[in-house]
Amino acid sequence: MKMGDFAARAGVGHGTVYFYEKMEMLFPTERNGRGNRHYDEAALDNLNMILFLKENGYNLDSIKDFLESYNFDYTQQKNIKKLNILEKHAFFVREKIKKLKEFQRKLDKKIELCSVTINSKESSL
Repeated sequence: MKMGDFAARAGVGHGTVYFYEKMEMLFPTERNGRGNRHYDEAALDNLNMILFLKENGYNLDSIKDFLESYNFDYTQQKNIKKLNILEKHAFFVREKIKKLKEFQRKLDKKIELCSVTINSKESSL
């Protein structure tokens, strides 16, 4: 797909795509004779993963490490470092989910308390 379609499908502008290319985190699948970039679904998957990780607090170095593991070559036998990186990120995600669930419970409790207070005041009027 062309650059414009690629960026639109990811919900970003051209500048974002160029930035991640410059950071060597994203690569066009091919370039035509005029230098136009084309991307495939795997590149879109990579960009979506970059955006997801960025949104969840990962810095660029951590994202690069993760992408090395995410683009895993299953035919290699010596992927211990990649495995460790994946396990570290999986742990981070599980911990973040736990914290978010706890925060959600606290918010729900506050909402319930506020609702009860508002309803009791309204009924006393």
